[in-house]
Amino acid sequence: MDTLRDESLKSEIYYSARDSIRIDVKKQIVYLYGEANVKFEEATLSAAYIEISMGEDKMYARGEPDSTGKIQGKPVFNDGTQELSMSEITYNLQTKR
Repeated sequence: MDTLRDESLKSEIYYSARDSIRIDVKKQIVYLYGEANVKFEEATLSAAYIEISMGEDKMYARGEPDSTGKIQGKPVFNDGTQELSMSEITYNLQTKR
């Protein structure tokens, strides 16, 4: 797992992906492809595709279509008290919502 550190968040963000990881330094965005996972404090997020936008302190995740067009790897979010599954999610790292 790789780690991001943002001074405004005062916490580390741990992330990994099975397929690939692309970092756009200028835009401050990390793109995670294929069985992507993120851990931030007590929260975890897994999905087929995740973007971590450090400039906006947000994460976005969605599933991706397989070869038949069926959506696979829908986001699963766990904040330590509940686990939620959805078709896509945007999560604010500052407000934790």
